Amino acid sequence: MFCGKIAHALSEFLIVVGQARPVDYTQKEIDFLNNKVANVYLNLAVKYMYQDQWPRVIDYTLMYLAHKSDSLKGQRLLAFAYASNKQYDLAETYYNKCLAASPDNYALRADFAYMLESMGNFSKAYGEIKQASHTAPSVTALYVDRAWMAETCKDYAAALISINAAIDQSPNSPGLWIHKGRILVALGKYGEAKQVLDRALQLEPDSIEAKLSLKQIPQNVKP
Repeated sequence: MFCGKIAHALSEFLIVVGQARPVDYTQKEIDFLNNKVANVYLNLAVKYMYQDQWPRVIDYTLMYLAHKSDSLKGQRLLAFAYASNKQYDLAETYYNKCLAASPDNYALRADFAYMLESMGNFSKAYGEIKQASHTAPSVTALYVDRAWMAETCKDYAAALISINAAIDQSPNSPGLWIHKGRILVALGKYGEAKQVLDRALQLEPDSIEAKLSLKQIPQNVKP
């Protein structure tokens, strides 16, 4: 009885000389093997993502998508990898493709907004993060990011609306009150800013950030 490599070599020889033929796989077996191969590529892509080796992430994700072309997970990873590798045009193409397939995926839309912000496209980034917050109104972090992006666009009134929405959901977060205080300072609403920052200090008496923000308010301002 042959075993191991000898048996394998004999099988190949018989196939070559026409005395045997390859084993036919069922479609179920083919799908199983494709899934196994695809997952190997995906795992390698994720491994290199954590090492910030973006060209390798791109290569392995493309290999994964060769087996799983409709995978939203793979397309999102590829978009993120292209963005991280500063290949913004390709990243935008894949983000748009993903969002067309899953328009209510707020995390995906937020990723796209962060990339747009890194490109300097602040107004479009703000539009995307605003839409994400409408899709997932219970996610406080989206309102915080929306406030930051509005500030980047110098739209402090919109920033105030966003940070207020965040505070409504997390009223005991000193960081949110400090953020609101800074926005009010930018709007020149010093009296309100002082009250807000005092509230932050009530929640976190040792907050250096709140104390520094208070120093930006003119001394003669009354609560």
